[in-house]
Amino acid sequence: MHYTESTIEIKADADEVYEAIKDVSRWPEIFPPCQAAKILKAEKNRIEVEMTAITKNKEFKWKSERVYDDEKKIVTFRQYEPAKPLKSMKGEWIVEKKYGKTIVRLTHTYEVKFRIFKGLISHIAKIFFIDSNSERELKGLKLYLERKNCVVQGDKIT
Repeated sequence: MHYTESTIEIKADADEVYEAIKDVSRWPEIFPPCQAAKILKAEKNRIEVEMTAITKNKEFKWKSERVYDDEKKIVTFRQYEPAKPLKSMKGEWIVEKKYGKTIVRLTHTYEVKFRIFKGLISHIAKIFFIDSNSERELKGLKLYLERKNCVVQGDKIT
């Protein structure tokens, strides 16, 4: 299994950030890689979704389960039908308020299907797909929330 983690600071309330992450129906407008997000099943603190994303001009689809811990502001996910070349993928969106700032951590634990060159393929998947998508998603979340919260006063945006 391989692990990766990406972090970003967002100038928005932690509750608002957490709710944006939970709102899968808005993902295509928030997260640049996401082309479509279809809710397959929804329960109180758990949903199943089918995601479609574009990375490096290639389309990927997967089905994922998401579990919400509203008290801790953590979304745990597990792909039960992962995109190729992954054998498995799970992780967390963690929203924390630290020193008056909202910090979002996005973690992934994954394994690739291939036995031959497994280390190389895992490294390529990490750098070119998982890390690059995570960075794009976090930057998209930041831009979405900070634009949403800005105030226009004359010629100034705050």
